[in-house]
Amino acid sequence: ATYYDGQTVTKAEENLVLRSQDFDNGYWTKSGTTVTANSIVAPDSTTTADTITSISTTAYIGRAGVSNNTSDTFSIYVKYIDNQWVGLNYGGGASTMVWFDILNGVVGTESSGYTGSIVSVTNGWYRITINGLNVYSSAFLWVVEADNVITATASKSVYLWGAQLEQRNTVT
Repeated sequence: ATYYDGQTVTKAEENLVLRSQDFDNGYWTKSGTTVTANSIVAPDSTTTADTITSISTTAYIGRAGVSNNTSDTFSIYVKYIDNQWVGLNYGGGASTMVWFDILNGVVGTESSGYTGSIVSVTNGWYRITINGLNVYSSAFLWVVEADNVITATASKSVYLWGAQLEQRNTVT
């Protein structure tokens, strides 16, 4: 849908990922991770946030086939348990990644053409965001062991909630 404000036409807000709070659902692709559903109170005060734990050196959760070579904004709420770094990308590995330090609340390395932001929201939760061209038509969160790497340490965890992918340059 589009919105016309009398001067310009804008695409209406639309979350392109379904099951945005249900990471244990088969809708989400998981590699090297386990998911414990509804393990902590989420930013909206419901007990719907999940625990994502790495079980191998390649650990991610995401969804393919959600966009088509467009400039997208992908965001997700994260909270530190015992893994300091995560990355968001559009399916191209390190070439489309932005890394985030969720212990200290800072953006790490940004791949060329991609920008990230991190905003503290409540009770240790951060909303992390990546913006850029989604050439792989996907959106993934990686559990990683450090800035600018895509490997994980087994048995490390983060909390996740509220994934959102939009075909626009800013998060809504």
